Amino acid sequence: MSMKFFIRLLIVLAVVAGAVYWLKPSAVIIRSDDATPGDASPVEWVGRELLSLLPNDIVSVSVIGTNDEFMIRRDEGGLYQVGRIGEGATVDQAAVSQLMTVFQSLRLESVTDPAFDDEQAGIARHEIAMLRMRNELMYELKFGAAREGAGTRALRIAVSYRPESGQPQEKPELVAEADAINRRFSGRTFTVPNEMAEHVMTTRAALVVRPVP
Repeated sequence: MSMKFFIRLLIVLAVVAGAVYWLKPSAVIIRSDDATPGDASPVEWVGRELLSLLPNDIVSVSVIGTNDEFMIRRDEGGLYQVGRIGEGATVDQAAVSQLMTVFQSLRLESVTDPAFDDEQAGIARHEIAMLRMRNELMYELKFGAAREGAGTRALRIAVSYRPESGQPQEKPELVAEADAINRRFSGRTFTVPNEMAEHVMTTRAALVVRPVP
């Protein structure tokens, strides 16, 4: 075997290996904006990664859960603050950071059949997390109620442009960005691992450290 032929063979093998890597299921990407349920696997409609939001880009998180309602914000020093935690209590920065990392890598398990109604999809009874971003986009994450014996929870995501009060001027580029994200999700219901939903839909008590009596 000549050296020239051997080098060509190595190049061909490298190209094939690269193609296999990018086509494997964990790297599913959006196929097209007009994909339908008849087009291959539903997961291919949107890709497995639902959200990739950096914690530093999140201004606040409002948790509207079954057991508690509260808001998380970051102060000027970069520390997380949780509203109404009580005198003497401090915020568990590590616990809040763990919550925030969910938004950085939120991956779906499956796409629910679009023919299902809200009850069948598991989203009729739900809890909500609202994420306000630095660019004034608002993400609404609607988590379906936990179901006994199920390892996943339903999730529906919607995005809107909501400028802070006192800033009435609309920014067309952000409206267009929100519309593009919503087209990607198209009101579909997904399922995500239970533990991810539980990290987000937590309680105020789980995020604070109270003084020892």
